[in-house]
Amino acid sequence: MKWNLRKVLALSAALVLIGGLAWFANALNGNPISKMMAQSTAERYLAETYGGTDYYIDHISYSFKDGNYHAFVRSPSSMDTAFTLSLNMLGSLRGDTYDNVLSGWNTALRLDEEYRALTDRVLEDPAFPYQCHIGYGSLEIYPAEVLSSPEAASEVPDYALNQDELILDHIYDIPALGRQVGHLILSLEEEPLTFESAANIMLDLKARFDEAGAPFAAMDLTLLPPLPEEGPRPDGEICVEDFSCDAIVPNGLADRIREADQALKEHYAQDDAERKRQEAILSQSHLAS
Repeated sequence: MKWNLRKVLALSAALVLIGGLAWFANALNGNPISKMMAQSTAERYLAETYGGTDYYIDHISYSFKDGNYHAFVRSPSSMDTAFTLSLNMLGSLRGDTYDNVLSGWNTALRLDEEYRALTDRVLEDPAFPYQCHIGYGSLEIYPAEVLSSPEAASEVPDYALNQDELILDHIYDIPALGRQVGHLILSLEEEPLTFESAANIMLDLKARFDEAGAPFAAMDLTLLPPLPEEGPRPDGEICVEDFSCDAIVPNGLADRIREADQALKEHYAQDDAERKRQEAILSQSHLAS
């Protein structure tokens, strides 16, 4: 009896362990049956909703992050037509991102990637003379609802492009777009750190990006003192944001950078003071309650 009981307990423990492993594997990688149901639902939905198109399911993958299967849909005739169908373990449709095609989001993403590839050529060139901590180019393109939102007014530059006006699959002149809405974000090391040296660097950067066919409308530039072998980085950085390309001309440039740097630091100081004030108010209200 004792031996049989031990066998039953051992078998039960093994089954629990196997079940736990199966559950873990299912949560991590999904399972073939659920994937088949997801495939079937995705194919039926595609035929019913997008019949008459050349859309096809490129592949289906499982995401352990949300526990859903994702069918990636593409079109051989449209480079901007790519969207995802999300389906749960039982094969029920949970979401469709086709709005990314209609809204111009996919087109904006393609254009941004093409512009970033142009700017990367400059930044990744072995002849680029600066120690770069952060460096990339981006196109400032936003949906109309963001452009018209009062809450986003301080975050969206006035030269931004309306995403809703983009044309699906249209071949745009990327350098021309860069000149119109391109935004460079750069963080470099420099020594000695002066506004005159910042002006020289900015002029050099403009010349390099123009020569590479990657012009820009504005630049965020942070210049940092070099990090010593020991201890923290010294204070004294120079920082400007959304500095207009049109203002990058030799005459008076160092003064314009000085003014922009001071204005930005004052802005951050005001924001920090307001944040601390709000935290103090919240702390007092918690103490009062």
